Amino acid sequence: MGFGSGLAPKAPGTVGTLWGWAAFVTAELIWPGLPWGWVLLAGFAIGLWACTVTARHLGVADPGVIVWDEILAIWFVLWVWSPAGAWAQLLAFALFRWFDAAKPGPVGWADRRFKLRPGEAIGWRQGLGILFDDVVAAACTLLVLAILCLVIARREFAAYFASPLAAVFIVLFLALSSALAFYIGGFFERGQADLQPFFAFHPWLYLFLVPAIAMRLWSEERKSGSIELLMTLPVTTWQAVVGKFAAAWVFTGAALLLTFPIWITVNYLGDPDNGVIVAGYLGSWLMAGSFLAIGSAISAANRNQVVAFIITVVICFVFLLAGLPLVLDFFSGWLPRPLLDALAGLSFLTHFASISKGVLDLRDLLYFGLVIGFWLYATAIVVDLKKAD
Repeated sequence: MGFGSGLAPKAPGTVGTLWGWAAFVTAELIWPGLPWGWVLLAGFAIGLWACTVTARHLGVADPGVIVWDEILAIWFVLWVWSPAGAWAQLLAFALFRWFDAAKPGPVGWADRRFKLRPGEAIGWRQGLGILFDDVVAAACTLLVLAILCLVIARREFAAYFASPLAAVFIVLFLALSSALAFYIGGFFERGQADLQPFFAFHPWLYLFLVPAIAMRLWSEERKSGSIELLMTLPVTTWQAVVGKFAAAWVFTGAALLLTFPIWITVNYLGDPDNGVIVAGYLGSWLMAGSFLAIGSAISAANRNQVVAFIITVVICFVFLLAGLPLVLDFFSGWLPRPLLDALAGLSFLTHFASISKGVLDLRDLLYFGLVIGFWLYATAIVVDLKKAD
């Protein structure tokens, strides 16, 4: 319960968050370089058990006295946002408290997701629910903070249009996606008002086009020596990584949005389920972000853009192949079923196919979010290691 902070007579969540902030600062002073990733993973696992047991004993699905969820969430925010000064940490604290208390949009959805059902006994679902809405609030906080990295993002976004790269990418993507959908995908021959033939080719288009965008994110900075200038700006490594990634992701999203005439066409010819189409666009953009995050990490590790491109293509190809029946059949003879299911679960194709059919499963959204987060974290580590090169 946060060493008694959850027993505060007023605003126990705020008091618990303040305690978490103080604990984070103290831990950083005493144990600099503390592996917060492992601390958070262990804390989440222990917290899931502790929150479930406490809620069951108190007979309340979401007791206000439990503030371990706020403590873990503010640790996560401060860890990702580090290194940050006192004012930056105060901003992160204020944003998180607003998201956690007001519960706008996705935070409210997360809070309702695990509510106690009529006749249901308090169990692990409620324990997970206590933690989950704060994790989403932390993610929203970090998203807002990432938007504040517009100095880097604006610089990167403008750089795309300072060279022919933007025009080449957009023209190639629009031409290939349309040609594949209409001619190979049998858009008209199918006689169905949907965009499945259009979205079906996106993984394979991204396999070659997105690494071409990602390869220059850090390789060019290191080769030209401008990374030293970049690191002299008043931004942290994380902010630089997120800013460059955000610019590339927005640019890719802009190219994706320019395919709207296909959406208009299918609405003119029939009566499609536009909700499914919106889900398809969302899934496509999330998958593009995953490709970009992988490419960002590889680009940070290589001065040569061509090498970065080839390695990114290979890794992304592995992520695509993981869910194909041919690959699963090959491993089915000697891999146990749980490992086989885990291998299938790593596939971009499996999760994207589900979203493109209009099924917004939390597991698919979390998968892409975790892939992006993991590879951006890897990018930040590599950039820190390569600063001296």
